[in-house]
Amino acid sequence: MFNSLRYTKALEEAGVARNQAEAHVGILADMMGSHFATTQDIKDLRVELTQDMEKLRTDLRQDFYKVNQDLVTIHNKMDNLEYRLTIKLGGLLAGSIALAATVMTLIIKLV
Repeated sequence: MFNSLRYTKALEEAGVARNQAEAHVGILADMMGSHFATTQDIKDLRVELTQDMEKLRTDLRQDFYKVNQDLVTIHNKMDNLEYRLTIKLGGLLAGSIALAATVMTLIIKLV
């Protein structure tokens, strides 16, 4: 905290006239009042930052939950695609074996 009386006395003891010392104190007090944060300003800022951080935490939790849900959905779709692909490949393999057996039978009959 700024002690204006002590500052005025220090200026006077240094040889500055009383009216000039008071002018210095007035200017300095004006500058400090408009440019420096008070204890209350800092407390208010702390409360505001705490609220902002809590809102950010809540938003992040919600976003992570949504991302997790999306990943579960993607995983389920990939499982479904894997199953369908396995069925199709199995069908192609069975068809290939049947075709090869048919071709072999025809070759044996022709020879």
